[in-house]
Amino acid sequence: MSTFENSITKEEIHDLPLTSFDKEIYVIEEEEQIPDAIEYLKMQSILG
Repeated sequence: MSTFENSITKEEIHDLPLTSFDKEIYVIEEEEQIPDAIEYLKMQSILG
């Protein structure tokens, strides 16, 4: 399991690469959609 810092400096933020999300955004409106959403999210390399 990864360990995350409690804070990040402005310099560290500045050094991070810029990126964008170029996919469609879905809103989960029904409880039945949650398992599919979880499976999709588990396949992603970055979440934020």
